[in-house]
Amino acid sequence: MPVVEFSGCHKKLHVPDEEAGRNARCPECGAIFTVPMIVLCAFEFGFFSSAARMHPRELASKAQTLAVFEIIVGLLNMVSLVCGIIVLVNAGNIARARS
Repeated sequence: MPVVEFSGCHKKLHVPDEEAGRNARCPECGAIFTVPMIVLCAFEFGFFSSAARMHPRELASKAQTLAVFEIIVGLLNMVSLVCGIIVLVNAGNIARARS
């Protein structure tokens, strides 16, 4: 059961794995948030749990695949961050234009 820190009030919550991707209500402040999905950790766990039984060539190949996967996930997170910044800037511009 992962610990999720809700960004609204910084309350740390223990959330069951099956709640990933669903909306939840913070018991501290009552705000609704989406429970994050932990996809990368599961993929890494699968890799490292079987690494001791792999042939060195297979291990190198799977390690490269894991590295590429992590780079892609990092890039997607970066795109999401940039989109969020654009939305915030535009929201501020709209609010200033209306006042």
